[in-house]
Amino acid sequence: MANRRVRVVRSLKIDGKAVFCAPDTTPKGAISSELIIYKGRKLKFPPDAGRWYLRWEEGKPKWQRCDSFSDALHQQVRKQIELRAVSAGIEVKPDDPSRLRL
Repeated sequence: MANRRVRVVRSLKIDGKAVFCAPDTTPKGAISSELIIYKGRKLKFPPDAGRWYLRWEEGKPKWQRCDSFSDALHQQVRKQIELRAVSAGIEVKPDDPSRLRL
């Protein structure tokens, strides 16, 4: 069974080195677009700095790049629904890029 936990991760350059960081969460549990946790410290970066990714596990870690913070949140919800459907035995077909959408 697939791990249903899909995390939003951010890639930033800190001290000239590219690192993956977990965004901080607010007291209400929302993901912060500006604050990250790096080596136990909270650092502030603009939301458009760095790159946003999703990370989940299907036997081994899988990654998906997102266009922005809001896209990462949207794709996180979609991926969680997809993984729950697969674990319930529902066949999920990948998107067909040649299909015309209205």
